[in-house]
Amino acid sequence: TYTFKLRSGVKFHDGTPLTADDVVYTFQRLMDPKTGYAYATQVESVGTVTAIDPLTVEFKLTKPTGPFLTFLAFPGNYIVPKHVAEAGSSLTNNPIGTGPFKFVSYSPNQELILAANPDYYVPGIPKVAELDITFFADDTERANALLGGNLDFASRVGAKDYDSIIATEGFAGSEQVGGRWYWIMTQDTVEPISNPLVRKAISYAIDRQAMADTLFFGHAKPILGGPIPDWSWAYDASTDQIPPTGDVERAKALLAEAGYPDGIKIEMILGSSWQNLVDQGPLIKDMLARAGIDVTLSTMENPRYLALVWSGGQYQISNMFWLSPLADPDDFMYLNYRCGSGMNSQKYCNEALDAVLQDARYSDDQ
Repeated sequence: TYTFKLRSGVKFHDGTPLTADDVVYTFQRLMDPKTGYAYATQVESVGTVTAIDPLTVEFKLTKPTGPFLTFLAFPGNYIVPKHVAEAGSSLTNNPIGTGPFKFVSYSPNQELILAANPDYYVPGIPKVAELDITFFADDTERANALLGGNLDFASRVGAKDYDSIIATEGFAGSEQVGGRWYWIMTQDTVEPISNPLVRKAISYAIDRQAMADTLFFGHAKPILGGPIPDWSWAYDASTDQIPPTGDVERAKALLAEAGYPDGIKIEMILGSSWQNLVDQGPLIKDMLARAGIDVTLSTMENPRYLALVWSGGQYQISNMFWLSPLADPDDFMYLNYRCGSGMNSQKYCNEALDAVLQDARYSDDQ
């Protein structure tokens, strides 16, 4: 049982107070199968949510859930105003929250304008009257806008531009290993990818250090094992089994052991709107070729890619990135590898791993 005391005096952007009823409504809506919440597994252990009084909410879980408090911080679980949602207003087109900035307008793929919330509960915050957020699909265009004085700051810049930007007088930057990681997706139910030895061969054939140096200009770290980063308390160095530069001879041996001494031919499909993923294609093709894996590259417009590849599983190999907004290791593993998960585009299914993931999620022992 978790009991939360809500801060008194917090108001939504339309001036109405945030109450326990809003919290209850939000989570009951997320828990309702009819809502079709993509991250419903985050709330599947919530038995009941009860408003004890206007500023007190009680969550009763059906079983211990280690990442529960982390799940509450997930962006998809933010509290919505009950009165607005029940009235049928679109929170997508006109979002209403309690944060330091209020929604003003949004032009898809162009601009988001936010205004200071005068009723924000932290005195003196925010420090600026308006935020004008401009979206750039092209890294070079974003860097030029920053250097040209058209932007005050950028939340991210292209790896190729970072060093030159911070070397420019008047600019400063910071970098750290975050929660975004890239991987080669293997559709594990189709031949010859369904053979674990073939998948291992693909893994050993990749020179991760060259990928980091060539594609990210040194502003990335090779992943040598599982996807949990080394800054996580759950990181286990013993899972780092692949040399940073790969092992082509080991890859060839694994292919031969799998029954393919003369190599294999496969197709790699790339989502055409993700330029950083498209850029990886030729490098991956060349690396796999050294191990006897002949790759045909093809691209597909993103809507079709998402339908046929990501959701439909109609591919042999592809590539993708995962951006975890949560620090808990559960977010790096559970959705991506559990049997039947909507996020498990690889169609990987291992009942033993499922049991480990379940035990880890529904445990209160770190």
